[in-house]
Amino acid sequence: MPLLSLTKDNQSAVAIWKIEEQEDQLLNLLTIHDPIPASITHPNKRSEVLAGKVTTALLLKEFGHTYEGVIKNEHGKPFLKNSSFHLSQSHSFPYVAVIISAEANVGIDIEQPKKNLAIVAPRVFNSAELAQTGNDLKKLCVYWCAKETLIKLYGKKDLKLKEEITIDPFSFHTKGNFTGRISRIGHEKYYALHYLVHEDFVLVHN
Repeated sequence: MPLLSLTKDNQSAVAIWKIEEQEDQLLNLLTIHDPIPASITHPNKRSEVLAGKVTTALLLKEFGHTYEGVIKNEHGKPFLKNSSFHLSQSHSFPYVAVIISAEANVGIDIEQPKKNLAIVAPRVFNSAELAQTGNDLKKLCVYWCAKETLIKLYGKKDLKLKEEITIDPFSFHTKGNFTGRISRIGHEKYYALHYLVHEDFVLVHN
């Protein structure tokens, strides 16, 4: 079972899964019938969805709860069926990351640092953020993941990445804490974020 990590406290848990199974093997790890949407046809995407379900079920089991499936609202935000736990999921094949919390809204994003991120960076980051990241692709990826995490926490996808989401400066290491903020009329808020820089991926969650 390629569960790379699972960390938890009294109220929340985070896990990272590396997909090494075939689709039928992942299906066999689910204890309920929870089909993949027919619109998802690419094998890697199907495996990501299944691994997300398996990982979510494992996290709920840590708290003595049973996984009954996931539904999404009109903005694509996921919610657990018949559960009060908050949920966020992210995929970057072959990696899947999941966070659940019994007490607070959650967001998570996992990405693999790729050169094309530097190409789109000027459209996503303001001048201060570009100065902070410099030519460090992994730090740039942390900032990217942070903005994606904040979008998930906000719950809608209409935020302007460059103008309405800001990442505050921080000392960059292999893991640590920093803050990000959403600046929109009616929603001015700071968020505490955590990051992990792995050899193959970057992870950010609240």
